[in-house]
Amino acid sequence: MKNKVFLILIGIVFIVSYFLGNNIRMQYDNKKNDLNASFIKSDCDPTKNTCRLSLSGNVIEYRILGAPSALSEFEVEVISSGDTIKNMRVNFSMRNMDMGNNDHTLVKRAGNAWGQKVILPICSLSRNDWINSLEVEYEERLWFIGFSFEQ
Repeated sequence: MKNKVFLILIGIVFIVSYFLGNNIRMQYDNKKNDLNASFIKSDCDPTKNTCRLSLSGNVIEYRILGAPSALSEFEVEVISSGDTIKNMRVNFSMRNMDMGNNDHTLVKRAGNAWGQKVILPICSLSRNDWINSLEVEYEERLWFIGFSFEQ
């Protein structure tokens, strides 16, 4: 009898956790859907150059400091011409590969600089064709900027 009650309680906890998790995820998705989204693909390689882009008049400069390498920490940096950016994130992935969650939230620094130390995941197939996404929340718009590089 005690085992049956215990199993029923575990089932109830599981069901409540499932619905609470879905509710939180839906609230996050709705927040992102409330913003206008813009997508930009850049031909600039941030490991070799400072990549300059204009987002509705706000010029940002994005670069990767140091040589990115799997499981070695390196720095990403963004400098903005304006001070109204709300949030920035970077992500590293590869086409047709599940690299897990590699999102990194950038930290606001002095002036209009943002940055973070990040780590590339290991590719089990030894590929090095990286896709680097920069997500910028600016003026009620979410900008997704895609870069690519090889390590």
